[in-house]
Amino acid sequence: MFIDNLPLEKTISVLKSRLSESMNFIIMFDQASIHRTGLGGDLAVEHKIATC
Repeated sequence: MFIDNLPLEKTISVLKSRLSESMNFIIMFDQASIHRTGLGGDLAVEHKIATC
């Protein structure tokens, strides 16, 4: 179902839920340990944060 088809109240609820999930991902990945020898791991984590 597309969000355009939802009533306004449900749309707001869904968007708030999605925002909350995104913030949880950002917090989780922001707290990930830094990979001292593997630049690729750090780039993957930074990319995941940027795309949340």
